[in-house]
Amino acid sequence: MWRGVAAVTATLAALLPTLALPAQGQERLSWAMAARACLAGDQRAFVTLAAELPDGAVRLVIHRADGTREFCEALRSGRIRERAPAPAAQPSPRAADPAFFLERRCVDAQRIESADGAILGWLAYPACG
Repeated sequence: MWRGVAAVTATLAALLPTLALPAQGQERLSWAMAARACLAGDQRAFVTLAAELPDGAVRLVIHRADGTREFCEALRSGRIRERAPAPAAQPSPRAADPAFFLERRCVDAQRIESADGAILGWLAYPACG
């Protein structure tokens, strides 16, 4: 039985990025703040990371429930710099791409918390959307 649990855990670890590493915790927290700002409270949408920009900002893709997509460029502090419609030809996220949600949609989603323990959102994979 424990081998089965270990196998499932290893599989999930391969599908989701490792968020609990202390050295990278602050970086991932900042990415979450940018994602929350880009989602602007839209509980039905999710974001995926499109690019990390040289100045430290991130470019995210917002995937709306109606199938539309939008680019959102935000500073890691959560301040939005720019929004633009994504072209229809924008590729769909891969199954293993990390996706950020404001609410938990999958059993195996990883909770993202601020330093004070407040829940910022959930990291899972696009199929949860």
